[in-house]
Amino acid sequence: RHSRSDAIRFCSQARRLRPDIVFGADLIAGFPTETEEMHRNSCRLVEDCDLTWLHVFPYSERPGTPAARMPAVPKPVRKERAATLRALGSAAAARHLASQVGQPVEVLVETAGKGHSAHFASVQLLGEAIAGNIVRAEGVGVEGETLQARAWFGRLKDGLKRSTGQLTGSISAVFTRRKLDDEALEDLEEILIRADLGVQAAARITTEIAKGRYDKDVTDEEVR
Repeated sequence: RHSRSDAIRFCSQARRLRPDIVFGADLIAGFPTETEEMHRNSCRLVEDCDLTWLHVFPYSERPGTPAARMPAVPKPVRKERAATLRALGSAAAARHLASQVGQPVEVLVETAGKGHSAHFASVQLLGEAIAGNIVRAEGVGVEGETLQARAWFGRLKDGLKRSTGQLTGSISAVFTRRKLDDEALEDLEEILIRADLGVQAAARITTEIAKGRYDKDVTDEEVR
């Protein structure tokens, strides 16, 4: 049996060791003899432990159990307290999902395009993903209670597609009505460096291009 302080201390210690850790809990609302102050303590515990995922249900009698013989909380009160706890859980989950937008997430793909993150967030994947795989993705938005994430493989393909088009356009502009002279090679090298290919790679590419083509017109096919 653990006390309230045990739970708070455990969550605090675990969070110090792993700041991104996420906790959930099952909570019963309106257990026999529960007072209004006890209920408020449960609500405060959600905040004190910084719980994210709550499974809340109102107490339901089971014949023959000791609890069934205890003074009962009226059913309408149980439902009201359960609703309060669920609202706290929804707000906590929404904060967590919002915090994942723009962040890398690992997703266990359970069905086509859907799965759960390492922190148990429901995830809708935008892009290719095969059920049974764990994929790396980036949170891009929130839809209801689900994190929208784009798989990195899809993002890479889209990025390469855009980058290739931009790079081709920039190179084409360098060679428009120009021979492959020193000025053109310098402009080309600068474009390649800005495309994050690196200085050495850019220099090797321009050197290879210049071989056999220096001071000659560059055709559209060669640019492509």
